[in-house]
Amino acid sequence: MKNTQKQALGLAFVLLFSVTGQIFAETEAKEANKKDATKVEAQAPKKEEVKKDAKEEVKKDAKEEAKKEDAKKEEAKEEAFKDIKGNWAEKLIAESKGYGIANESKEFQPEKAITRGEFAVGLVQGLNLGLGQRQSKDFKDVKDTDWYAADINIATAHEIIFGRGDGNFDPNATITRQEAFSMLARALDKQKADLAVLDQFKDNKEIDSWAKEACALMVEKKVVKGRPEGFAPKAEISRAEAVQLIHQLAGLK
Repeated sequence: MKNTQKQALGLAFVLLFSVTGQIFAETEAKEANKKDATKVEAQAPKKEEVKKDAKEEVKKDAKEEAKKEDAKKEEAKEEAFKDIKGNWAEKLIAESKGYGIANESKEFQPEKAITRGEFAVGLVQGLNLGLGQRQSKDFKDVKDTDWYAADINIATAHEIIFGRGDGNFDPNATITRQEAFSMLARALDKQKADLAVLDQFKDNKEIDSWAKEACALMVEKKVVKGRPEGFAPKAEISRAEAVQLIHQLAGLK
């Protein structure tokens, strides 16, 4: 009897220790889970922190972009022509790199009268024209090896220039205002104009008949103005003036 009671008592103790151990283990596990959850929560970034980090990232990107822009401006200054400082068109010439008019020279000579070949180059590059499927026209006085030849070919393909009528283009001759305005007008796809706008100029009769509509169109579009002496159709154009004209025309395209 005593043995049976002892066995029962021993079994009860075993069960008690087993249950107690299980409870203890479960309690330990719960505590561990709580600690892990607390740790994860502590490690997880708060919404405010996420927003702050996002703002900081945006600011950082903005600063990087600003640095890049500043670097570009400094680079542009270094590449700018040596002789344009103080010129009325300095900024425009520097930003456009003179539309290729100076043929990679370090000096732009802004007040120098521009030639027909140079003006054709500036017009093609300023308007970003390409040859495409168009057929160009050859001129007897323009060789394939001439630095302006490719742009003159593109300009003829777009019917912006036609030459002198004798098979020559005369690329090294200075261009007159009415010749330049005619090229600009053709680049606007032959739009019509009211010739009456030319009546305001006292020398309007000096404009050749073939150039009247082109000159009128340029006045209507506010691309060109007169000079103190009048419209001055036969006067030359400086390189700086050419850059400004091409820039204004590009804004209309």
